Amino acid sequence: MELEIQGHKVFTLCPTEHFLFLFLHLYKHFSVSGAGIRHIMDFLMFLDKYNEDIDFTRIRLVVSQFRGELFYCSLLEIGKTYLGFSPQKSAELFSLSISRPELELLLEDIIQSGCFGNASKVQKLGSTYVMSYAISSETHRPQILPLLFPKAEFLYPSFPLLIRHRWLLPFAWCARILKFFWKTCRSDKKEVSEGIRYGKKRVRLLKKYKTFPGTVAKVDK
Repeated sequence: MELEIQGHKVFTLCPTEHFLFLFLHLYKHFSVSGAGIRHIMDFLMFLDKYNEDIDFTRIRLVVSQFRGELFYCSLLEIGKTYLGFSPQKSAELFSLSISRPELELLLEDIIQSGCFGNASKVQKLGSTYVMSYAISSETHRPQILPLLFPKAEFLYPSFPLLIRHRWLLPFAWCARILKFFWKTCRSDKKEVSEGIRYGKKRVRLLKKYKTFPGTVAKVDK
């Protein structure tokens, strides 16, 4: 899609693809560390402005592929119930009933998550727990193993040397484990237990919404 801004041609996504991006970006953050209310507002405000230009047949197809029907409907319901949005009928793609307690559980998670779910050490530990749980569920290995010995790609941001020197992976594992235990020993033990408790709570929520990391289907173009 081509736009002109201050005399310059700018290429960007069409409303349908942009709306998909907002939903999937929100979905990704929610399924890993958590999504904040800002993500919800971006999603709802874009829908409110470009409702007439969005191809909801395509939206329905992609959301279904991602098993995101319940999550999508819950976002619309949050907008209607708490944020004053009134989505048009064309945007209401699935006939799912969502109870108030279910909606409040999701809203509580969104509010606690802040912006990206890493506002506190408890949330960061909880996110690590969620990721390790998801990996162990996929690989059928004990939960502690993927947490202690992740793939090299996962460690690239912290250990960029691994990009060219994969043989350094065992050293990166050791350094990471020592750093974790050093920080844990120096921190309040209550934070660790709260982080695990927070992670377990998010796992239950993600199971309900079928949004575990790594379980997403490929999108047909």
